[in-house]
Amino acid sequence: MTSIYRTIKNLLFGIAILGSLCFNSCDNSFLETEPPTQNITTDTIFVTNKTQPFQLNFGFETSEACNWRLFQFPIWLDVSPKEGFKSENSNAVLQFTIDPNEFYFDFGFYTFPLTFDVDETQFVTYTIMLAHLGNPTMEVTPSNLIIENILEGGFEIVNRGHGILYWEVTDSPSWLNIETKQGFLEQNHTETIHFTINSNGLEPGTYEGVVKILNNANDNHYNIPVYLKLEAQNP
Repeated sequence: MTSIYRTIKNLLFGIAILGSLCFNSCDNSFLETEPPTQNITTDTIFVTNKTQPFQLNFGFETSEACNWRLFQFPIWLDVSPKEGFKSENSNAVLQFTIDPNEFYFDFGFYTFPLTFDVDETQFVTYTIMLAHLGNPTMEVTPSNLIIENILEGGFEIVNRGHGILYWEVTDSPSWLNIETKQGFLEQNHTETIHFTINSNGLEPGTYEGVVKILNNANDNHYNIPVYLKLEAQNP
């Protein structure tokens, strides 16, 4: 039995010696190959969970002709095509589709790399910024503003949906000064928006207008009718 172990030991030792000799005799030119360089661009692609399919042009940071292939991308983003050839002084056109069913993270803001292997000599990386805002709703209380002989007031924005509400006042009457014009509102939260009235130059009478609020809820736009009534001041 001892001789068998000795034979196996000697055989393994011989294989190790032969392996080392073969390794030393192999061509080591591959050691001289430069690894791909890293090129992280400043370009950022902004998307949300509701972004519809879109396409973008990519030059891969070179005006030269090149072969390219998609190297790294988030699972929730479908990219087509995933490889190709770009001619000199041209761009590759890529189609993007977002699949919210592949979101395995909570609501919030995230960044992901989008990396391409260009001619196997460099990795070109772009940044994808995702706003995962879910499916919020937007309600305003009161639904219309009736302002009579006051110089300040407010209204409430309510989010009862399942997600983060982004809202932004895009238009309002010139005589209505809104203090906060944009913001984010978490689900089941309420925010009070204060306003003041600038009556300078306004004659007594009734004025009408609309506050327009852009948002990421289902309707995308919300209009608040505004009625201002100014009475003549007693001398």
